[in-house]
Amino acid sequence: MKKTCRIGLFRKLQLMLLLAILPQLGAAYDFMADGLCYNINEDGKTVTVTCECEILFNTSYPSYKNLVGTLTIPSTATYGNTTYIVTKIGEDAFFRCRDLSNVAIPNSVTEIDQRAFNQCISLTALTIPNSVTKIGFAAFSNCIGLRGLTISNSLTKIDKFTFNECKNLRSVLIPNSVTEIDDCAFTDCINLTEVTIPNSVTEIGNNAFLGCISLKEVIIPESVTVIGSNVFKFCTGMKSVILPKFMTEIGSATFMGCSKLEEVIIPESVTEISEAIFEGCTNLTKVIIPNSATEIGFMAFYDCISLKEVNIPNSVTKIGYSAFNGCISLTKVTIPKLLIDNLEDNVFGGCDHIKDFIITED
Repeated sequence: MKKTCRIGLFRKLQLMLLLAILPQLGAAYDFMADGLCYNINEDGKTVTVTCECEILFNTSYPSYKNLVGTLTIPSTATYGNTTYIVTKIGEDAFFRCRDLSNVAIPNSVTEIDQRAFNQCISLTALTIPNSVTKIGFAAFSNCIGLRGLTISNSLTKIDKFTFNECKNLRSVLIPNSVTEIDDCAFTDCINLTEVTIPNSVTEIGNNAFLGCISLKEVIIPESVTVIGSNVFKFCTGMKSVILPKFMTEIGSATFMGCSKLEEVIIPESVTEISEAIFEGCTNLTKVIIPNSATEIGFMAFYDCISLKEVNIPNSVTKIGYSAFNGCISLTKVTIPKLLIDNLEDNVFGGCDHIKDFIITED
């Protein structure tokens, strides 16, 4: 009897759980046409391409598992007696469609939502039409087969993680409409050798090109005033970079580990040489610190083993801990008298070959 009661109670609990989740369990689309799923937008005239999946506890699962080869997204979709205009590719619409190799996006589409093509690992080429004005977070992240890319000239922002880990992407031409390259936009694009940043861009976010080990040269246009942290960190193939003369902020560890970088001219508008900004730039032989700089951050030039000479202007009032530690080739240092009495520990630790230590008056 006790056993029967326990089984009955268990089945009752199962039923209660099922009844609780039923409102959240159902098709994620309003209708299907020609193999694609759509949601009708609020205007009642347009639709969003969405995933062929179910929603359980507000979590979407991979869709269109049988989609192979080329996909042509139509500009219109008909349901019943109504024809709708396709204006958006929705969140997770083609998430993990691993056998999708090519996508044709119509000019009717104005928005590609977050993670729309995330992990489409066989996608090799992509043209984003000029009608698209917005691409969401991680929309093409982990598309590791993507080689060719044409970006809409109506896009104003490359969002966070948009092309993150597109490991076979070779070159990128960013259109003049773009004003911001957001955090991690091209992180770990390890075969990216060339990127063209237009004069329209004013800000480059944190980690934007981190780990792009094949990137050899970067010209940052005069329009850019702010570069975030770690932007070119571990770009081990980078040999040269041109910084704009009106730049006011360069984030921490921006060039950390750029082991082939040889020379950098820091613009006169920069007031702080951020912490670890050139740490591990083992081929850096020359750096010009501007008279505008007031602070050199913690470990800013740590282990720059090829740096031979440094001229610290009188404007600098603070040098952080281990700023030049490990610069074993440093032979000449020009430094203001004020700093001599207030040096942090190990600022020149391991710099045993300094022959000329020139102290300047304020």
